[in-house]
Amino acid sequence: MEIRIKEGEKTHRLKIEYKNNSFFVSSSDFETSASVENLTPNSFLLRIGDKILTVYYAIDGSKLHIFINGKNYAIEKEEGKRAEIYHEEKGERVVTSPLPGTVSKINVKEGDEIEKNQPLLVIESMKMENVIVSPIKGVVSKIFVSEGKLVNGNEVLAEIRSI
Repeated sequence: MEIRIKEGEKTHRLKIEYKNNSFFVSSSDFETSASVENLTPNSFLLRIGDKILTVYYAIDGSKLHIFINGKNYAIEKEEGKRAEIYHEEKGERVVTSPLPGTVSKINVKEGDEIEKNQPLLVIESMKMENVIVSPIKGVVSKIFVSEGKLVNGNEVLAEIRSI
């Protein structure tokens, strides 16, 4: 996936790929790998090379605020863009949780062929069931959660490869 980060008047373009439980981040200036470990519902450890950073985040409407070493970075969805992440070069789509809750049921398994809008799993939040459906027709390439797992809003639940 490619993202743009604005820092003052400067815009950074980053390419992020997820392989073998690690993130690979590159731009025209650098290339590195990183891993993430959840700490609390709103924080995680970010390991980049030999550096370990504690990252805190909060969602405010369409903005994601990230706090690293006392600095606040705001990431905002561009107008007209969909909220989900799409890996165009590989034809994969990452399905994220729309809200915090508990995964109460998983309807598919890795390798299953699925249709667009087919129910993938159910998240229970505030005693309401929220059915998460597939955004595309494809094959379930990875499921990142299990039944009974507590998930955060925007947490990655599954990855689907288009067919």
